[in-house]
Amino acid sequence: MDACPSVQDDFLQTLVKDKTAVNVFLVNGIKLSGQLCRFDQFTALSLLPRSVGLASQRSLANCPRQIPLPLQ
Repeated sequence: MDACPSVQDDFLQTLVKDKTAVNVFLVNGIKLSGQLCRFDQFTALSLLPRSVGLASQRSLANCPRQIPLPLQ
């Protein structure tokens, strides 16, 4: 059986490829601002201004871009 691609994986892959700055909000309320550099099935790794953040994908609550998309 083929695995169906995840919308979340597609979104995260776009953020990594475009090197987009994001605000990652965790379920416990912590905000990580930086650039998402890698992710896998279980974790997401982000470059923060002074460190590197590693978070479980289950702990991600919201991952908006820092610059909103233009509305057309």
